[in-house]
Amino acid sequence: MADWDTAYNWMMDNEDSTRACAQVPDSPPGAFAISGINSASYPAEFAAIAAAPQAEREPLVQQFYENKFWNQWYAQVISDDVGKRVFDFAVNGGSVASVRCLQQAVNAVAAPGAR
Repeated sequence: MADWDTAYNWMMDNEDSTRACAQVPDSPPGAFAISGINSASYPAEFAAIAAAPQAEREPLVQQFYENKFWNQWYAQVISDDVGKRVFDFAVNGGSVASVRCLQQAVNAVAAPGAR
């Protein structure tokens, strides 16, 4: 089964490789991000993390990603390599899109040429 910590750490290497959990400018204009969590997309969650002291943000960031993006499907993926990529896809492209892409890939492998 895919490991949450493996997937989270791989994704964070792309979102916040230093694990600084610091506020940085992000798009759209006027928005900010902490470890990839955008203030425009997730205003309440962003505000709660931003209000926490810097040293206490990492567990809040981890909980955000686990609650919003990790789900029972990813945990059932046998490969950590596949699990971490599908999870990262969910973070950047949305959970529905990542699950749909995974299902299409599995179906393409299981029944080549089938539509």
